[in-house]
Amino acid sequence: FIHNEGGSGTDGVAVKGSKIFNLQYAEKGILWLELEAKGESGHGSTPPVSYAAKNMMEFLLELQTFSEDTIITDITSAFFYQMGVASNFPNSFVLKRSRNPLIQLVLKGVIQSNKHLRAMTSNTISVTGIDSDPIGINVITNHTKATVDIRLLPGVVPDEYLAKIKSIADKYKIEIKVKHSEAATVSPMDSKFFQTLAGTAVK
Repeated sequence: FIHNEGGSGTDGVAVKGSKIFNLQYAEKGILWLELEAKGESGHGSTPPVSYAAKNMMEFLLELQTFSEDTIITDITSAFFYQMGVASNFPNSFVLKRSRNPLIQLVLKGVIQSNKHLRAMTSNTISVTGIDSDPIGINVITNHTKATVDIRLLPGVVPDEYLAKIKSIADKYKIEIKVKHSEAATVSPMDSKFFQTLAGTAVK
């Protein structure tokens, strides 16, 4: 058997008065990208209509919209259900029915206000670096580089997601280099190993 990097238990954190040990059986996919924009250089007092740093900034802002949707998969639904088991009414009623479209309207506000729940229910996109190799505060350089860390939910195909990104990258004249691409992984909950861990956590 193979297990993941592990986790921890909480006492009264997720649900008041409860002790919860999460067993992680899914890992989000990875898409690490290096980006580069090239364009006309110039002076800050008379900027070109289009230049590298501006194009990169506008591209990254549009890219962020890809992660705005809240997606409750079978995996996250199972997590919310178990939280419902440990909760009192009315929270138990809501959490056990997270796939219901009307219930999702209630849950969305809670999810969006919590970075951990946002990460569980969306394809996250983090801008981890931007560099235009500045010469001076009044100089527009002819290139800008950036790095992006994207984490994909189970079921999302990295190549298909990359194609979607490239469709807007062309508009901003952004070159993309893939540093690492890996699909999400999911382990079966009905395996002997998982059931052993679950039984031990309950004890």
